Amino acid sequence: MKSIPFYICLCLLGVSLYSAANAQVSRPTEDVSQRDTGRNQASFALKAGLSQPVLLRGANLAIAYTTGRWVFEYSHGLWLSYDRVGRTRTERDQNLDVYSPWTTGFGIGYRLPWRFDLRVELKAHRYEVTPPQGKAFAYTTFSIGPALNYHQPIYRNLGLDLTLRFWPNVASTLENDERVFFGADGAKKTHAAHDLGVFPNASLLYKF
Repeated sequence: MKSIPFYICLCLLGVSLYSAANAQVSRPTEDVSQRDTGRNQASFALKAGLSQPVLLRGANLAIAYTTGRWVFEYSHGLWLSYDRVGRTRTERDQNLDVYSPWTTGFGIGYRLPWRFDLRVELKAHRYEVTPPQGKAFAYTTFSIGPALNYHQPIYRNLGLDLTLRFWPNVASTLENDERVFFGADGAKKTHAAHDLGVFPNASLLYKF
């Protein structure tokens, strides 16, 4: 199951490359001035996260709509495991397994010069936390934060987005944003709602 995100990203890359190559063959005399320069034309883009498969063994897909000044994006992540990166020091000390079956939300951004845009993003994150011994528990957090995005064209409709996000928790389904559990030694411990905080990401995209 955990290999599925890699196949999703691979398939998206293959489709994007094939579409770009086919477009080049079918329109060999296309005037460069008629291509989408990205600043004054509206467009849709399908995006596949690269950081999630590499770092979190999961996947993230997004769709974005861009106008001359604004960017609107909806994204959905799946199967994100924080056992390698992303856990807090307390979570590591408590030997907790932190897993996110899904994360979802949307963002609104304003386009800046030099292919940058500044966004506000609203997200919901579902977590399943498993102590070394004892019963797993689940909860959802909600975050609102800024994101700075840079778009780098690669070839025709293909591009790369580099994004630096700050997703602080503003609420959670846990009472007082924490959960009490018992560790392997039988001692009572406290888990604070997982907070993603600063989250960098890279995404491959294809514009339509």
